[in-house]
Amino acid sequence: MLVAAASVYRLVPITLNALAWQQLLPSARRPRFRALLVLRWIGEAVNSLIPWVQVGGDVVRARLLSRRGIPAPDAAAVMVVDLVLGVLTQLLYTTAALVAGPARGTPTTRRELLAVAAIATGVLLLAAGPVLAHTLATGAGARRWPGLARRIAAFHAAFRALAVDRRNLIGCSAWHLGAWLSQVGETWLVLKGCGAPVTLTGALWVDSLTAAARTLAFFMPAGIGAQELALLALGRSLGLAPGALMILALVKRLRELAIGGLGFGAWVLAKRAGGREEAS
Repeated sequence: MLVAAASVYRLVPITLNALAWQQLLPSARRPRFRALLVLRWIGEAVNSLIPWVQVGGDVVRARLLSRRGIPAPDAAAVMVVDLVLGVLTQLLYTTAALVAGPARGTPTTRRELLAVAAIATGVLLLAAGPVLAHTLATGAGARRWPGLARRIAAFHAAFRALAVDRRNLIGCSAWHLGAWLSQVGETWLVLKGCGAPVTLTGALWVDSLTAAARTLAFFMPAGIGAQELALLALGRSLGLAPGALMILALVKRLRELAIGGLGFGAWVLAKRAGGREEAS
């Protein structure tokens, strides 16, 4: 029952993240929101179920988007900006949790500050990608690989156009922040279902720092192990029963399998449809 409820609830952050992605797309060529929602769902499924670094799903959704009339450089630029803003708003989300503190006022630890610093570093690395692309597209790189240089130059131009559109950047960031905050509801509902006494502030603290731990473990498929250890450590610091925390960790994983399995099936169908279009 808890797994089913968590699976249905997961549609809330997926929808909010899809709205953030939609905000960056030009209205003239923007696919229907229903299509974007499915593509965002597929991206999450790939990140959850396939042992790549945890951005493989974002690359997949960008490629699928390019099949729907969005030029590949534009789709890639939108994906990168969406990723940067997603990580940046995660930094705000984690910082807000540290400021609010858990229910019993536990002081901020070095590990928590390290999580914030690591997410901030991730923002800088993602933002540095377009700068590196521009470097490769000019000078000796452009002379040696002209085809690649043209594609990178097109990507950089699309990225630059997005970066100066403050209205869309703010809108995208607001939707992403809403998606992060909505995840608190899942943690709170599952713990309440287990009979664990947790406040919304405590759920915010547990969920945000668990998400930070998963981000830190980007090299591990779906953050396996890091998420569970963080949940147990953070929950026990609030005085929550280990049994309830183990149920929460299990529900989150089973929810990923349920949502991810359906999303993966949608990806297979999308690939087959794309293959038939190319064959025709």
